[in-house]
Amino acid sequence: MMLPKLIKSNLQTVMIGQQIKYYSQLNSTNQKASELIAYNEATHGMLVVTDNQRLGKGRRNNNWFMGTEKGMAVSLILDNPLSKENTLFLPLITGVATVKSLCSHGVVPKLKWPNDLMVSSKKIGGILCESRISSNEVKYIVIGLGINVNETIEDLPEYLHQTATSLFIETGEIQQRELIISKFLNTFEMELRKFKKDKMELIKNWEFYCGHMNEEISFTYNGEKLFGLFLGLNSSGEAVTKMNGENKTFNSITLD
Repeated sequence: MMLPKLIKSNLQTVMIGQQIKYYSQLNSTNQKASELIAYNEATHGMLVVTDNQRLGKGRRNNNWFMGTEKGMAVSLILDNPLSKENTLFLPLITGVATVKSLCSHGVVPKLKWPNDLMVSSKKIGGILCESRISSNEVKYIVIGLGINVNETIEDLPEYLHQTATSLFIETGEIQQRELIISKFLNTFEMELRKFKKDKMELIKNWEFYCGHMNEEISFTYNGEKLFGLFLGLNSSGEAVTKMNGENKTFNSITLD
């Protein structure tokens, strides 16, 4: 069972994670976060966390598997986020913060654009940022983060054996999920603060942790399967991909 007090006791943040909503089970932490916002029960920096996410989703509404009381499923609410332009950097900030925080737990994930975390060429986690805008202003952002922590290979569905992994599978050690969460929150707030001073440092860090710089990639964008040579990020945080001899740019978050 997750212990929110243990998460809070290891926090070094000013705002992020200072309020935690814990649920023994949820369909989706992102869904619950959106409900809290709709009922005016959310505050900036609030964290939603569960021990059992039954209907977790990734991009394109793909299912996200989580072992009961073994995985990590959290959603972070930002209700006074950055400008619309800078909001597009939040998945990148989250990715860099996650990689840096997991380095102290025995693995060094690689980032796969737009929002996957990979270890040994297998997916260990994913990021899903959801937002709402009104009158061209971002009203709130929900940052969902899922990480396979203590799942064994037997816990994973057979169809994921060749494509997914966990911290336990990679290190052979049981990990304390509360410490992983608090480390992520500490690092996220630090990276967000640094970004406001120097966004180019974020871009350089993201590219450093990227596992497919100058390589052919495939991805789905607006429902279309695309292929191209990944060249990196531009100053707006967009992916630059060479397709049919032309450089094209893509955002890693959709503002609704």
